[in-house]
This record gives sequence, C-alpha cells and structure tokens, in this order.
Amino acid sequence: MGNHLYRKLARHPGFWRVDGVGSLHDNGPLGARVKIQLSGIKEEFLDDPYCIESENGKKLDYLEHVASLQDFKVGTIWRDGSRVRRSTPHGAYEINTLNARFMKLGVDASFGQTYKGPLIPEAQFITGETRTNLLHSHYAQIPTLNNQEIDWLIIPCTEILRFYYGASRRLLSSIIQGKFSDYFSQELSRLESDKAVLHVKTRLSRKEAAVLARELFCPEKLYPIRRVHNYLSALSAKNSALQKNIPLTIQSRFPFSDKTKISVSGKAIRLIPENQSASPQRALLVMEIFHCSYPFPFNRLVLESEKPFDSSGTDGEGLGTEHGARFTPEFEKDEDDDTLDLDSNVNADGRLKRLSEIIPTNQLGGIDNIKFEHSRPINQSTYNEESLSTTVPVTGFTQNDGDYSADGKGNLGISHFLSHTSVARDLSVFLEMLTNIRSKKGADGWGIRTISFKEGVTLDGECICSFPLKVGKRRRWHLVTGENSETRPRQVILAEFIYAKEYIFYLIEMQLQPDDSKQCTIIIKTKNLEPLKETTFDNFLKLSAIQRRWISPNHSWETTEYKKSAAELLSEIEIYRINHPKATKRDNKNPQTGTYIDPEKWADYLIEKIQELMNFD
Repeated sequence: MGNHLYRKLARHPGFWRVDGVGSLHDNGPLGARVKIQLSGIKEEFLDDPYCIESENGKKLDYLEHVASLQDFKVGTIWRDGSRVRRSTPHGAYEINTLNARFMKLGVDASFGQTYKGPLIPEAQFITGETRTNLLHSHYAQIPTLNNQEIDWLIIPCTEILRFYYGASRRLLSSIIQGKFSDYFSQELSRLESDKAVLHVKTRLSRKEAAVLARELFCPEKLYPIRRVHNYLSALSAKNSALQKNIPLTIQSRFPFSDKTKISVSGKAIRLIPENQSASPQRALLVMEIFHCSYPFPFNRLVLESEKPFDSSGTDGEGLGTEHGARFTPEFEKDEDDDTLDLDSNVNADGRLKRLSEIIPTNQLGGIDNIKFEHSRPINQSTYNEESLSTTVPVTGFTQNDGDYSADGKGNLGISHFLSHTSVARDLSVFLEMLTNIRSKKGADGWGIRTISFKEGVTLDGECICSFPLKVGKRRRWHLVTGENSETRPRQVILAEFIYAKEYIFYLIEMQLQPDDSKQCTIIIKTKNLEPLKETTFDNFLKLSAIQRRWISPNHSWETTEYKKSAAELLSEIEIYRINHPKATKRDNKNPQTGTYIDPEKWADYLIEKIQELMNFD
C-alpha cells in the first residue's frame, strides 16, 4: 500500500495545488486538525503548475488531520482525492541555519540591501483568498552560501517540522498536540560517555528514536520539538484571556545552528526592488526538502526500556511488540490493493492492530553514522498470543486515533513510518553513469532528470524509487534485505530523457541481487509521446515483480486479471531492452558482488544504443 485517497477532497472535482498550510482548527483537541490551502489548476498547465496563469480562480480551505502534512506538501497536485504530482528537485544549497530569520507571510521582509516588501509577492505565488488564509503562517528566510543562482531560500515552517521531526505520522501528530513525551522518559534518558541512552515507553523506529534523542542531547539546548506545542498553547491561552482570534499557526525551528547542505524542490521567486537600477534578489520558495547532510550529536544510541518485549516480535526497525489482546483485521476487499481510502471523520477501531506503512528514505543523512543498540528485559513467558487472535472485518481506513465507540467499529488505523535506508551500490554506479551521459557530446540537447512519484531515497539531488511493497500474497522477488536487516522493496531509478524539447522517453534500472542474471536496462516510451503517468509506472513495476523480471509482450500470465492488466499497459507504452555491458575490474581487483560496470564506458555504450533504438540523428 502507498497511495492515499482522501475522501473529503475527492468531493471537489478538478486539479488542486497545495499553496500552503494555514491555521489549526480551534474546535476540539488543540493541534488535531489543520487547514490546507489549495488553488484550482487548469489541466493544460500541469507541466507548469506554479505560474499564476495556471490558476483557474477556485480556492479551497480544506480541513484535514495534522498527520496528513506528510502528504500535503506545498506544490503537490491533487485530483479526485489522490496526489498526482510532486514538485521536482531543484538543487542542493549550502546554508547556515544560524542566519535564519523567521516571520509570517503577512509581514514585509528585507532581502539584502535592496529589497523590502512582501516575503512572497502575490504576483508570483499565493493569491486571493489563499493568501488571506496564509498571512499568519510562518516561514524561514535564509541566505544561501556560495551559490551563483539563488540568493535566498524561503522555507515554510511546516516543511521544517515535517522533514526534521516527522519520522512517522504519529510522531508528527504528537509533537503538534504536545504528546511526544508519551514516547520516552526525559528523567531517565541520559548521556553516558560516548553514547546517548533514550529510555523509551513504547516501541520506536530507529528514526523516531534518533529524532527524539537529538531533542534531549543537542548541545545547543534548542528544544525545537517542545516549542511547537508550547507556542500553540500560549497563543491559544492568549486568545482566551484577551478574547482574540489570532490564527493558531505552526511555528518550527531547525534542530541545529550550523552550516549544512539541503536538497530541495521549489519555485524561483524574483524580488524586484523599488529602485529599478538595483539588481533583483533571487529567492527560491522551498516546497519540499529531500535531504540534509547534518550529523547527529551522538554516534551511539541505546534504546532502553524496563518493559519486557516479545523477543520473537523484534524487527529491524524497532524494539519488538508488547503483549496485549489485539484483534486481527479481516479485509473485505483485496488486501494487496495499493490505495488507502482515508476517512478523517471517523476514529479507528481500538480493538484492531494498526496497519503500518514503511517508507524507505535517507532524508537525514546523519543517521548513517549512528550505531543503534537495545537494552531491555526479554519476556520469558509462554504466553500464546495466537490463542487470543480474533478477526474483525475492516470497513474503512483512517489516520485518527483509536477508541472503542460504535462509530469507530471496523475502521482500521493507519500508521506511517519513514525507515532510513541507503542507495544500493549498483544504482550508485548507474547514477554516476547518468552524470557522465549529461557531459557527453553525443547527448547534446538531451534533458535528463531522475524522478520519483512518491517519497523515497535521494542522492546528490537524484531521486530513487522503489517497487511497491505488496504485489500479491507470498511474492518476495521484489523484496530485499536492507542494511538494518529489515525487508524492503527493491530500489529503482526512473530517468526522464527529453530530446529536442519534445521527444520524451525513460530509462529504468533496478537494484540487482547477487543471483540475478540476464537483467537489463529498460527504455520506455509512451505511445502518445506524453509524460509517463504515475499509475502506468506503478502498474509496470507491479507486473514486472509478478514476472520476476522486466515485463515483456511475450510473457504468459497466471490469471486473466493479470493478462488484462498487462495488455492495457502495453497498449500505452513501448518497451526496449538494452543489455548491460560486461563488468570490468576496479582498482585491479575482481568485480564486486553484483558486478561493477565502468560508468564512463557505460555512458558511451548507452548513448550509442539509445541513438540506434530511438533513431536519433
């Protein structure tokens, strides 16, 4: 599973663009609901959705659960309740977070010595009613370092919160609502010589643990997590005391004050001074942060607990499972369906085990240098959890918390976790090869970019996709064992090539296992020469996983449904195969596991094959 369908948003037809995150809903628990600001987009501007001309005049003040901030990033495009497009990577920028200035959209900003005026001019982005609803939203204004194209980054504080602290939807929601202390004990957590000890109260993923430990053990004592709810609570109290109605908007800070490099997507903003003779300031409105290289303030992290955990339930991402009478969800439709129809108007059934979505990512590069350890007693009980297992039919999905009310009966709660992983070695070589292609004379006029329709791994501004997690019962060819012994889908690179500004085709490479043989690079071209759709790419990966190799028109299928799906896919695309060149020696050593191909020679080889197959002059 991985695609989210928001039922309330699906009631609004057409294409919608997220412009920003407005105020929190002031009814009910503080921080439970947030207002997403969207603008209607003309379909003919889907390839240029951030220009003013793309707007159709429709505006939407959309109320949703705060956990949905993981989906509703600025710049994402939605249709029929599902996300259909993300903003693409713009570049990597060096910044010093110590130089960040935080302000609301409605306050005039100064950029350098020449510009003073709106932080984001209405003539370039955020218009009409949407701007009114975002005037109290917080942004960080940061000068770039050593960059010849962009002078400033403008980052929504909600994106800082999502990226640096949203290791899971539950943690993101808990931080906003002031419940993050439910996960650990501040009094019992401590520093011991060269290691940090986090005394946990519940099962945590490695990424959740690292984010929470940084809050406690950051030498600068910034405490950026707790200040999120503290600000909201103080503002709410002020409104009550003074009978005011100041919008409750999210304020967030960086978890460190130092230099770092971040990879981002965004929209370029030209800030034109009143003095026409002065040069414009060049800013980038950041829509999504993909990667940050800054290290954590510890190299060893011990997850400590006094509670016994079931040793048989331990996996690569957490402490294990606590005992308890929990019931098993029984799916009324295909359990392998990749779409979750989320209803934010209902609570989850407290009897049911929540469904966990694990999303591979490497967004916080510092986690690579942390060694995780565990310290907790092992339950020696002969407790038989299976004897208490009872199935309950699932009638819907929700991100909301669980309860035991009649209204929540049958609603399965969804928990979303970001699992830290690295780029597969053979795909790193493929990315080196793409870099070489970009510099080759034979590829003059080729525009090349790696794209990912969903969250995933990035490396130096390049995007890496993954096979879907669920492809059918008992199928495992598309799964690999990661560096932390967790099971995850194979990684895939989808590289878009644009020739002569109009001819589009795609180069696709998958992560290989040592026993894989006769695999190859794939070229895909849509028959209408239009950009590849996310649904088409998802179907291509799913059918390839079923065949245990890249799909081919010659394949036979085990079911009529798969055969029909393959026929529909092949009616939309043409597929070409390019065998891998022979492996070479590296540093006078034998090729490593999975083979090594010289990236420069591979680039020359692929340029020749592409020109031959595509009939380029």
